[in-house]
Amino acid sequence: MSYGLPKERRIDITVSPLLVAGNFPRRALSTSESVHANLILSWLKLSRLKRRGASMKVLRMIVLMIVVLPLCAFAEQPRTLQLRIAGGETVTLPVTDGGPLPAENKAFKIEAAGPAVQPSDTDPDKPMVKWGFMLTVKSAQTLERVVVEQVYPNESVEGLIDDQAPALRGRHWSGSSSGVGPDSNSLSWLFSDRTTLFVFRFRISAVNQPSAVLYQATAFSAPAKEVLRNAIFRPLSRFDGRLWTIGNNFADERLHITEYVLPPEHVDSWSELMTHQVFVDRSNHISVQAFVNLLQQALRTDCKDFRWTLLEQSDSGVLYEWSHGECANSFAQYEMGRIALCRIGVSRWAYATRHVPVNTKQADEWALILKKLDPEE
Repeated sequence: MSYGLPKERRIDITVSPLLVAGNFPRRALSTSESVHANLILSWLKLSRLKRRGASMKVLRMIVLMIVVLPLCAFAEQPRTLQLRIAGGETVTLPVTDGGPLPAENKAFKIEAAGPAVQPSDTDPDKPMVKWGFMLTVKSAQTLERVVVEQVYPNESVEGLIDDQAPALRGRHWSGSSSGVGPDSNSLSWLFSDRTTLFVFRFRISAVNQPSAVLYQATAFSAPAKEVLRNAIFRPLSRFDGRLWTIGNNFADERLHITEYVLPPEHVDSWSELMTHQVFVDRSNHISVQAFVNLLQQALRTDCKDFRWTLLEQSDSGVLYEWSHGECANSFAQYEMGRIALCRIGVSRWAYATRHVPVNTKQADEWALILKKLDPEE
């Protein structure tokens, strides 16, 4: 397949996007947000292990012994892709048919690189698109500076992030670029029916360590672009008669995420949150029960008065709820969700609120809403 790039810069190799879980705010996450992040990271690790043909022992260690798969069927040999980037340098990138591999060296590993749709900083009723990035610091060290630049397909280097006081959450750094509106020329690639490839350069400086440079490729197919366009140009959605707006959105070949909030709230500060995630598994290797197990592993059971209940269960879907009181770095909250098989994998719709306790009437109403929502949407 040829990418939708200028003729002299097209390449003939099929790749798919590196997974990114939207924006990663530098603050204490709520339980719902932690669940979302843990599910995403677990799926990321599972997807990579499947593509690399990892051993069953390693798989169980990574995803907490919840999924058993015939991994040998997914083995792929990585190959290299050479590209001439902005400034004239030629870089070599590792790729497979399943997509670009994460860039890494002995000290750092790129975990995420992709766009997210969020409300505009100046007008919450309008969307904007940001590039979001995350990397892992493999050993204990203090970062001094992180610079992220786009170096392909553009002819000149475009600076996206220059973090001169990088903070770590655990061993992870994350950051996002400035946002642009849907009418920006920089988003013209979203309207091409060809797969579009990007390359980002990470320049990382740590105290008493030599500077590191990593190049990360990521690509967007026509279906992934369609999901992003829908998020940008259909910003309002109705669930319970109130107007909800998309607070965050991301889609690639393995994961689709959309988070909805009630204006003027936003994803960094909400009292009610609707989340839709689709974990792509076209071969149907992951059962609903295995996914429920994954969800339970992601929950914080150390919180006060934690409760988990399976409300309905079948081979094709599960309706659940959980709640807890206040705990370290997390508000008291309640969540009800529905996990169901869909055409391309496993779908999860979830409603979360910090208005607790939730009475029986409210719970019954949300159960009806969740069961009516289309897993494919």
